[in-house]
Amino acid sequence: MTDRSHGMLKSRQHHNWIRLRTLVLLRWWAIFGQVSALIIAQKMYSLTLNIGLLYLVIGVSVITNLVAVFIYPKNKRLSESETLLIVLYDMLQLGLMLYLTGGLNNPFSVLIAGPVMATAAALSSRSTIFLGIMATLIVTVLMQVHLPLRTEQGFRQPRHCALHPMGKHPGKRCTQNRSDWVGQSPVHRSRSDHPHQPV
Repeated sequence: MTDRSHGMLKSRQHHNWIRLRTLVLLRWWAIFGQVSALIIAQKMYSLTLNIGLLYLVIGVSVITNLVAVFIYPKNKRLSESETLLIVLYDMLQLGLMLYLTGGLNNPFSVLIAGPVMATAAALSSRSTIFLGIMATLIVTVLMQVHLPLRTEQGFRQPRHCALHPMGKHPGKRCTQNRSDWVGQSPVHRSRSDHPHQPV
């Protein structure tokens, strides 16, 4: 009876393992999103970014995905330790991207918790707590150390004034600074020069 119960438990654990293909697809979406964000940041907001280094970081993820696609079978299921390492890599990669693009001032900084939430159901409590601690450490470091966002005109975004999509900010001064900062982009200058022009 004990052996049968142990076998059922082991089978259930194996069934809960994440497919490598699932994480590969999620990473492709992340890569697409990162490249799109860089293009928009340059074209619409005229931000001065370390494009070479940023695309190098993204390129590493592309290479790891291609290796996973061509070397491992499509139906491969990852053990918990393998899943943990892959998710940890994705978190560190995103952390490095955020470091190069304004740290927590980047509106996509909220995505640092994404890998933890996406795999929490398939990982043990210990692994989930470990990833949560790592996410907290990454956020803590980014609060103090990151490359500031700059426009082509040399305007530097004030520290800790995040560009949240909903426009919510911690204070009036920060909101005003953000308005000045966003106003440096060619898109916003063009609209201000032609106030009656339809958007």
